[in-house]
Amino acid sequence: VTLITVQNTRGVTRVEVLAPDLILEQIHAVISDIPPHAAKIGALGNRAVVEAIASVAMPTNHRPPILIKLAPDLAASMVAAICETASALGLAGIVAGNTTLSREGIPVAAAMEGGLSGQPLKMRARALIREIYHCTERRLPIIGVGGIASAEDAYGHIKAGASLVELYTGMVYQGPGLVRAIKAGLLRLLRRDGRRSISEAVGCEA
Repeated sequence: VTLITVQNTRGVTRVEVLAPDLILEQIHAVISDIPPHAAKIGALGNRAVVEAIASVAMPTNHRPPILIKLAPDLAASMVAAICETASALGLAGIVAGNTTLSREGIPVAAAMEGGLSGQPLKMRARALIREIYHCTERRLPIIGVGGIASAEDAYGHIKAGASLVELYTGMVYQGPGLVRAIKAGLLRLLRRDGRRSISEAVGCEA
C-alpha cells in the first residue's frame, strides 16, 4: 500500500510518500483528501500541492495512473478548483467520493467524529459525481463510490456521470456475490432503457 500524506503546519504544506518503492507495483495510485483534515486545510484545492503530490508519487517514467479522491463535504469552489487542477496536470481520473463527516439523516446520535460510509452517503456521493461531471466537461473519468448496494444504486451513479463504480460497505454486508448481482442487474437495466452499453448511460441524468 502506498500512502500519500498531506500535512499543513503553520501555513507550510509538506507532502510525503510512505513506501514509495511499491509505487511501481500499483495498478494505480489514489491521492485521497482523507477528511476531515484535508477539508479543513484546503490543501487539495491548491494546484501547487497537487503538483507536489504528483511529482513525489511519480518519480520515474514508469508511472502508474494517478487519481484524486474527493469528499462530498468539500465546498463547490474547492471541487471546481481541484477539477481544474486535475485536468491541467493530466491526472487519470477522479474518485467520488470519500466518506462524509455529515450525520444528516442519521437517526442515531453519536459523539464520535469520523467518516461515514454506506447508504447514508449515496445521495451526497451522487451529487458530487454530477458536480465533477459538469466541472470536468467529461475530460476525466469518474469512479463513483458511496452507498452502492444494488444494481440500481450503481446505475444511479453511472447516470450521474460515473464511468466506473467501486464498492466498500455493500461488500461487507452482502459479500462478493454482490458484484455478480450488480453486473446482471446493470444488463437488465440497460436493456430496459434501450441502451447497448454502459457508456451510453454515463452522465445521461447529470
